[in-house]
Amino acid sequence: MDPASLETRRVDYTSGNDPAKRFEHIAASHPFTRQVDVVFPTSGSTQDFEEKLSQLSTTYGTGWVRISDLVKNLDVDEFSVATSTYGAEGLESSSGSNSSSTTPNHPPCWTPQIVSLSPAGNDEDDDVWCIDPRGVLTMYVSKESYERLGLVGRKVPKGWKRGGEWHVIQIPLQKNAEGVTNRARRDSALKIWDEWREQNGLGPWRVGFWIDKRTVTLFEKVGGRVDRIKDVRCEIRRMTDIHVPVISIPTQPKPKPKKQKKGGVLEEEEEDWERYIESIFEWVGMAYLGAQRLQGNDRVDPYIAVYEPPEPSIVGDVTHIRWKGLMRPEFVQSILDTTFGCLKGKKTHDMPSFVAVTCSALSASPVSYIPPASLELKFASGAEARTKGPTSTVVNTPIRVPTSTAEDTFCIVATPTMGGEDGKWVMGESIGRFDSRRG
Repeated sequence: MDPASLETRRVDYTSGNDPAKRFEHIAASHPFTRQVDVVFPTSGSTQDFEEKLSQLSTTYGTGWVRISDLVKNLDVDEFSVATSTYGAEGLESSSGSNSSSTTPNHPPCWTPQIVSLSPAGNDEDDDVWCIDPRGVLTMYVSKESYERLGLVGRKVPKGWKRGGEWHVIQIPLQKNAEGVTNRARRDSALKIWDEWREQNGLGPWRVGFWIDKRTVTLFEKVGGRVDRIKDVRCEIRRMTDIHVPVISIPTQPKPKPKKQKKGGVLEEEEEDWERYIESIFEWVGMAYLGAQRLQGNDRVDPYIAVYEPPEPSIVGDVTHIRWKGLMRPEFVQSILDTTFGCLKGKKTHDMPSFVAVTCSALSASPVSYIPPASLELKFASGAEARTKGPTSTVVNTPIRVPTSTAEDTFCIVATPTMGGEDGKWVMGESIGRFDSRRG
């Protein structure tokens, strides 16, 4: 990928105490994750932590389905599956086994998690759709498809990436979310959409879906066809004799009052804090890449490249663990819970001096973030269902342009409990340019 083609990003920082408590539900707001990375300093005392992480695995499959059959036959109170059309960025995990895998002991989820992505190399022109864990169908469609569907949606801001006019349509699929007439109109529109695709040689949607013991049967029950099942198991890489920062997360300075003039002690404190935090996240990114610049004996020509690790630092070993593939929120949360749980031990020498965990969204999904206030939808029942439903502000998620260069990533660096005090954390969130979360 040409770096020049990547979207400009905005990185926002937040910090606090007790990461295990603060992030106990964060994965629910990020429904479609394609990669999780964890890095931490290695010692004899971290073997149990590494073993716990290495046992976490999940499975996803790929196949084909008509969206009209899926939505018409889908019972979101029963169907426990994550689906996505196979996209340019891919969902491939390096472990290509066809065997089933062990999933973590997470609470059951009875709603679907489905996302449709563009075929490889063609993500600038294709309509995409998803059904998130709330049971809400989101379609990102061109002007032509929008008019063909005849359903009400929101217009994507003018000037955003992807030429022409695009729209976002969001519809809750629960049985009592809409009246019979509206459901019939929706089903008819999706059927016309599928028929148009078939007439133009596009056929059913290529999909990938999260797997549990019932999923394959349920996927076939709603008209899907499975062609492959893949495990998502972690890859473990170790780096020896590299510069490892001794991290102490300072308290984040309070924002400067708007009326305060530039300069002064407060602004310098903000700049110093942000400069230090940026150096930590830079080190984390280089550790994920296995960069040679981190080697303790690295002697690069300063005219070619210059890198200074965060101070203070020591020369030591680091472990990097990565999961790659389609992962549902419950599985991602199990990784986060295990990671931050290791920082709450009673003995300091049994814990890593810090951990960093990064979660990257499936970039070609039309939904990458669900605000906490919108995670749970409540609907009227019985006769009220014909006239009442969730408000659009609750159903709707932030508009984003789903392409292979889009980004929605968060990275958390956390330190352990020390002397009875809660551990500290700092989070950086990187959001692409064409995402309404940027404001």
